[in-house]
Amino acid sequence: MKPVMISTNRVKALLKSYGGNPEAWPENERFAAQQCIVRSDMLKSLQNQALKLDQTLTDLFTKDQGAARDNDLTILSQRIVRQLPEQQTKSIKKQRASNFNRLWQHILYEQPVVPILLGSITLVLAVFLIPEQPMPTEAGFSLAEYNTLVLDDYLESKEIPQISEELELLTFLEPELLEE
Repeated sequence: MKPVMISTNRVKALLKSYGGNPEAWPENERFAAQQCIVRSDMLKSLQNQALKLDQTLTDLFTKDQGAARDNDLTILSQRIVRQLPEQQTKSIKKQRASNFNRLWQHILYEQPVVPILLGSITLVLAVFLIPEQPMPTEAGFSLAEYNTLVLDDYLESKEIPQISEELELLTFLEPELLEE
C-alpha cells in the first residue's frame, strides 16, 4: 500500500464519522491519519473525545447493564436537551396566525389585483352555481306561458298586415325589394 497524504480537516472528518478507534477508519487512510494525530495535540484531544464518546455509546447499548443502562440513557437525553438552543416562546399556532396575517396584509395592500380577482371569481361562480328560480306570475302560469299570452295580446292589439306566401317567398329571395 502506498503512503497517502492526509489533511487535518480530513482527520477531523474521520473522527466525526467513524469515531476514535482507528480500526473503524478506512484502511487506505488509517496509517496517514494516525501519523497526523501523533504530530498534533489538537487531533490527539479530538481522538480522546471521540474514544470517550464511543465508550459511552458502547456502554449505553450493552444489554447486560439493565437499569444502569436506562438511567444512563435518561442522563444522556437530559444532557442533550440542555444543550439544545432555546426555542422561541411563540407557539406554532401563533406563528401560523402571524404568518397568515402578514400574507393577507401583503395581498390586500401590495397586490390589490388579487382581492379583486378573487371577488370576481366568486361573483361568476355565484351566478352560474345558483339555480334559476321560476319567476312568479299572476295567474299561476309558467314564465313561457305568460310570455306567450303577453305576446299574443300585443300582436292582437296591433294591426299587422297579412303577407301572402308568395310575397314572403319573394322577400326572402330578393330582400332588396323589401326596401322599396
